[in-house]
Amino acid sequence: MSKRSKKIWAVVGVFLLLLLIAASYFYLSHKYMKDDDLEYDDNAMTGILPGVDIDERRKELQEIVDRNMIAFSVNTSPVFLNGTSKGNLLIENPGNNEKLLKASITIDKTEEEVYASKYLKPGTYIENAKLDKVLKKGRYNATVHISAYDEETAEYIGQTGAQVVLTVQNELFLCYIHTMNRRGEELSMKKTSMLLTFVLSISMIFSTAVYAADTTATKDIPIGGSGEMEMVGSIEPTVLSVTMPSVVPFNISNSLTTENKVISPRIKMKNNSNIPVSIVVSYTKVDISKLRNTTWCNDANVGPNQIAIGLKKEEVKDEMPTSLSQAQWLWYNQWQYMEVLALGANQEDALYVVGAMGQDVMEDTTFNVTPTFIVSRTY
Repeated sequence: MSKRSKKIWAVVGVFLLLLLIAASYFYLSHKYMKDDDLEYDDNAMTGILPGVDIDERRKELQEIVDRNMIAFSVNTSPVFLNGTSKGNLLIENPGNNEKLLKASITIDKTEEEVYASKYLKPGTYIENAKLDKVLKKGRYNATVHISAYDEETAEYIGQTGAQVVLTVQNELFLCYIHTMNRRGEELSMKKTSMLLTFVLSISMIFSTAVYAADTTATKDIPIGGSGEMEMVGSIEPTVLSVTMPSVVPFNISNSLTTENKVISPRIKMKNNSNIPVSIVVSYTKVDISKLRNTTWCNDANVGPNQIAIGLKKEEVKDEMPTSLSQAQWLWYNQWQYMEVLALGANQEDALYVVGAMGQDVMEDTTFNVTPTFIVSRTY
């Protein structure tokens, strides 16, 4: 190859190399471009597209809520003889639920999970079960978390819960009895256990026989006389049964002319029990990471780059609230225990999502607000 040809190929090689570097820079600069470098169309308008029917949008949201309601029942005061015995949890997935349910129990004070069930199909229930952790004698305020899953795909839908009180009646004693035989050898625990079982069995048979003889004894009562009659009663467990939402979608937009900027479905909550209940928001998980330069506000006094979401009790049936008066605001990733509804026996009521947002909050993306509703018995 001549020197002239070599020079030409060298020039071509350098040119191709520069072209490759330029193409790589262009690709990488666009791939990792930050939101601040994006150019938004000046003709874009904020809010809901004109002509969109708000009632139609509410109908779509309502269908999602109604499809994802959770019905469940649970004993508000399970009792366990000791830390390893079964207790009457009475957790039910009603036949009309059309969802799989899982139940877990956590102690309120320590947030420690002490029980977790497997899937419950619609129309099934857990009557008695042992806890997964041995608890000492005492009373424990706890929360039963009910998680719902799609019946066909087992995809997670949402969660609700109920407040309960666990009662462990006795301490668990582990007795080790060491008895030496005449050779100085230790008797096996098996023999000792058989001996204890025999003694306990004799005691129980004796006690039962005495009680039976006493309660079945009869005697004649003369006319005009009086006598004693033993009445034996039993305390039935208080079962709490409710229907609550697991998913609540909503839209928020500054294009709404009302003080409330949220389009919300009607959030129905029904108490199926014969006892009054209280429904509270225990904790709200908030993710606004997709909202550029936006912060959360725990009340309606939002700044230009702030957003606030709350709940409001229904005032007129099937009418979405327009004002923010009497609204209760959800706190950003905090424990709250805010009562949102009080329901009497077999009563139904409803809530709506309400909200406020500053004029500089972007509206072309989504954010997640996940309040946990907890129901408890009221006295």
